[in-house]
Amino acid sequence: MRKQIILISILIISSFTRCTDYLDKQPLASPSSETFLSNETEVLLGVESCYQYLDQRYKRWYDSFQRGLVNLEDAGMTRINPEYNNFRQGNADPQYGIVRSYYQLFYKGVARCHITIEGMEKAKDEMDTHLWNRLRSEARIIRAWCYYNLVCKFGDIPFTTTQLEMADYADLQRTPEDEVYEYILNEIEDAAQYLPDSYTGDDMGRITKGAAYAVGAKAAVYRAFFHNGQAITPDENYLNKVVEYTQKIIDSGAHELFYSPTDPKNSYKKLFTYEGENSKEVILQKEFNFGEGSGTEFCTTATASSSFPNSFGAVTPQEYLVASYEDTLGNTVDQSPYYDPKDPFAGREPRFYQTIVWPRVEGDQDIEVELTTHNGVKILKGYNEVYHGAEFSDILDPNLTREFKTLNAIWGNKVGKDYDYWNWYTDNEGISHLYDNRDATSPFATFTGYLTWKYWSFEDFFEGNERNSSLNLMLIRFADILLLNAEARIELGTDLAKAAEYINMVRARGWGMNLNEYLNHPSAVSAAMGQDSLRAKVRRERKIELCFEGTRYEDLKRYGAAVKALSGHVVGRPKFFHLEADTHIPQIDENGVVSLLWLEGLSGSDVKFPNRWHSFSDYKEHYNRWPIPQTEFDNGNMSEEDQNPGY
Repeated sequence: MRKQIILISILIISSFTRCTDYLDKQPLASPSSETFLSNETEVLLGVESCYQYLDQRYKRWYDSFQRGLVNLEDAGMTRINPEYNNFRQGNADPQYGIVRSYYQLFYKGVARCHITIEGMEKAKDEMDTHLWNRLRSEARIIRAWCYYNLVCKFGDIPFTTTQLEMADYADLQRTPEDEVYEYILNEIEDAAQYLPDSYTGDDMGRITKGAAYAVGAKAAVYRAFFHNGQAITPDENYLNKVVEYTQKIIDSGAHELFYSPTDPKNSYKKLFTYEGENSKEVILQKEFNFGEGSGTEFCTTATASSSFPNSFGAVTPQEYLVASYEDTLGNTVDQSPYYDPKDPFAGREPRFYQTIVWPRVEGDQDIEVELTTHNGVKILKGYNEVYHGAEFSDILDPNLTREFKTLNAIWGNKVGKDYDYWNWYTDNEGISHLYDNRDATSPFATFTGYLTWKYWSFEDFFEGNERNSSLNLMLIRFADILLLNAEARIELGTDLAKAAEYINMVRARGWGMNLNEYLNHPSAVSAAMGQDSLRAKVRRERKIELCFEGTRYEDLKRYGAAVKALSGHVVGRPKFFHLEADTHIPQIDENGVVSLLWLEGLSGSDVKFPNRWHSFSDYKEHYNRWPIPQTEFDNGNMSEEDQNPGY
């Protein structure tokens, strides 16, 4: 599919005129050519033009709606998506830019799919019937995906199943969300029959049968738990749909969890590198290819250390995520006999070390390090080290291994000692070479004092492609499907053994084991735990397994936990772990939401406040449904009573 993308923009610009806002009384008009989409080549290009609307189409990580949602979760944050912060800070309203952009893009996707689906009728008798049905189904699933993204954010939405004349859009009213969900699921079930289980070669990345059912499962599970702006007792009819759709994916054999052939114990980490790209775990993704003009710079603007070229360490874990990882035996930190708040990174489950780039923990004694440099003896003052920080190779000097420290406040306000500002290595002649530790001194250093390994592509840096990565972004993957199936079964109270099996499959890969090996591990789950314990387990598991992937916000809403999770400060690591009291153990509830006792009663200016923090939060209940953009009222499409409550 990638090789044809370059041609799409040229073709669409000349053939799809008036590509403007869908519901601003400026919908996409009919193609300028009466014959467009009348042959196989044009139909292929028309359908491929729909794929850009799976997510924002620009190259930068922070132009991804799904990844930007990290700012609306209790796992991570990004300072490159400030638009979402108004929800966190209690300032969201109908004029909010990100709401309008989100609304417009997915409606443009709907319109593009309408035009393609209707226009390709001209080619029906000119094409192979199987191919024509397959391509039409691809566009139908993308349209269903666009509608799902709209209905889960806005509730009742303007809705049409066909491209309308311009004059008809002014009369298009909001359709009850249940009708939209019914349409989505019907589309999934009908279109899936024409789609293959998998593709090869240039067709890799196209919509498969599994992708269709995955979109259906996402819509069904959200509607099962969330209705008319409120979390509800899960609807059994929709839960059964979740089990049905996800089981079809599981039973097809087309998808499986990725295990690295080069480093099986770190398979989870490898999944988010080029080694895991296009693996069978991927179900739906946003594709990039620098060589064909669609590279992305997300690994520099988002994930990599500021010690790397052009990198800003902008997408980072919060302390709430760090506290969510279990110990090696499967205990949460508030139940673990081994967790020590003064030495918090020791003895955590393997996914912690494959996800979190953790900082060095400082001790309570001053030390001095004496180094012999080319400029004479250099004495660095620091703190006695309790726990080493994560290490990574330096991109500019193969002799240097950097240790992640980040003991400075945001924007370079120094709070550590000299030792924190340098990295160094000692050569064979005993001469030490010092390097500035930009993770501690750069104004672009991480806000929270952590980084994530997810999508940190060392290959792109070594090849000089840090601003033009070809690493794809996964929108839905197989682990998500296994956990959705397990969660639905737990809520239904049926076949808890199967639910436990699927949870264990995901955890086994995270622990670097095969399933049979993991079943003998103390952290394995079982049906004997009972419904309540398994419910809490799967909800925490989704937070850990799928962090930074844009799923947690919808999960929090449907659990009825969004206000609790998103009303606390966005916080990072404490200043000095050795000052933390033994009683300052994070508390974790049944939804995986963490409470940090050491934050209680502290203000942002307090000297005891955590070293890294970004903003206060005041997320409100009615934010669970986003406001209809003000443009819909300004242009007369809607009246004020059509607005969602609270705005």
